[in-house]
Amino acid sequence: MSAPRPAPAPVAVPAQVAPLGLPVRQPEPALAPEQAPAQAPPAYLLYQPATLAPAGPVRLVVALHGMGGDGLGIAQPFFGLAESHGWLLAAPTFDYGDWHDPIRVRSDDIAFGAALNALIADVPRRSGRQVLPGAFLIGFSRGAQLADRYAFFHPEHLAAVASLSAGTYTLPQPGGDLKGDGGQEPLLLPFGTADMPAWLGHPLDLNALRQVPFWLSVGADDTNPADLPPQWDGLLGKTRVSRAQAFRKSLEAVGVKAKLAIIDGAKHELTAAMAHGVDQFLSGI
Repeated sequence: MSAPRPAPAPVAVPAQVAPLGLPVRQPEPALAPEQAPAQAPPAYLLYQPATLAPAGPVRLVVALHGMGGDGLGIAQPFFGLAESHGWLLAAPTFDYGDWHDPIRVRSDDIAFGAALNALIADVPRRSGRQVLPGAFLIGFSRGAQLADRYAFFHPEHLAAVASLSAGTYTLPQPGGDLKGDGGQEPLLLPFGTADMPAWLGHPLDLNALRQVPFWLSVGADDTNPADLPPQWDGLLGKTRVSRAQAFRKSLEAVGVKAKLAIIDGAKHELTAAMAHGVDQFLSGI
């Protein structure tokens, strides 16, 4: 196995300049654990299959819906997975904002990340079962975008990510060619990780992220540029297929294991083939 390629060289973030009008936030002191306010978990469906082991810790799978969806809708394709493996399945319902607005995407996913922390912490209480360290996280469409960013924000809480048909991605690097002109600009959230310390209180933990394998999937016919926000075009391409390919390459470039399955004949949909691929991927972890 070849050694991971080195991470891209750091790119300075100017205090006065931000791409695409994103405001630059200066780092703030993080609250000590005893000072941080407790957060209630979001509303979530919890499926406890009859096949759960009678004793001992069990695996938790968290599924994230897309725009206009809900927890029940995204859980249904994965009830069989939970049943066959004896895993808990949790699926929250989130009220996503305008995902074509990078500033809203950033604020939403930071907030939803904190909500997912609270959900993962709440499942043992609600289920009455001890949970294995590291949840499996599945997301479709807007939920896939959140799944990917949550892995960057809190990799210590995850064991694997299955990301299906995301329309935008955050790259695991502080700089890149955002405009598509061959130049290099700071990649601020949600494009990259240059200002993660300012928003999350910590930088991207690449060592922890390298312990979280990714399985990416997208329909081969999910190629309409009009479906996607154009602010990512220069960085990732204009279709979900090209963007998934760019994201896989960016993960591999920093030593994160990533596979991409392009599903023939599929448009923007969560197909049976995708659900089967998720099962195969997670059962091999």
